[in-house]
Amino acid sequence: MLIVGCRDHRPRAPASYLEPPSDRYRQDTPLPFAPVRGEVVPAQPCGPRHQGPCLLLGWEYYNGARGYAHSAWFMDTDGREYEFWFHAHPERGPAPEDRDPVRTALKDHLVTQDDFDRVVAASTALPLRVTLADVDHALALAAKSQTGPIETIRYPTCKDGGGSGLRAYVFAAEKNGAVPVVLEDVSCDFLLKGNASLAARELAQWVHRLRGTVEPYREPKVKQSGRRE
Repeated sequence: MLIVGCRDHRPRAPASYLEPPSDRYRQDTPLPFAPVRGEVVPAQPCGPRHQGPCLLLGWEYYNGARGYAHSAWFMDTDGREYEFWFHAHPERGPAPEDRDPVRTALKDHLVTQDDFDRVVAASTALPLRVTLADVDHALALAAKSQTGPIETIRYPTCKDGGGSGLRAYVFAAEKNGAVPVVLEDVSCDFLLKGNASLAARELAQWVHRLRGTVEPYREPKVKQSGRRE
């Protein structure tokens, strides 16, 4: 479940600290996105009945401070990227959530081919910029991320922004669709929970570098004495 905020989504440091978050809170150890020769890549990432493409990665941000706002970025199994933006104010008639085509397609946590087609139709396609080797490595990392433990991270009280979630999507034969795998949930640039597996962390960092976004901050840095600041 993504977090709905109360104001806007501009990143801000906690009010109780004068220095920027990077001075007090650590980010994850950098992990290179490095395709591995001979790694196992799912042979049918979209299932046996469909050659593809289908949904591979998705980042979504929600904020309910000034009406309903939903922005998103997606990548499919061909490496194509898409952007989506929807904003609406409450009014008579259907709720804004029900008028959001991407939320409607993804809300049941199962992405069928029809759902993916609706996401693409509602989004803007971006220039292709990743290689097939990149996509194969991302598919392998997504598959490995399924068994990663989900850690909840403590973070300073934050009431200044909405919330975002980063997911990988892996085809589940028994459901005939793709199911989301948690990579990160973030609010105000702080990690709320994250997939602790190396595969998930490598995949999440690649998405941040690809999109030019700031990696979320984690727990306070540790001094040489071993105490947290």
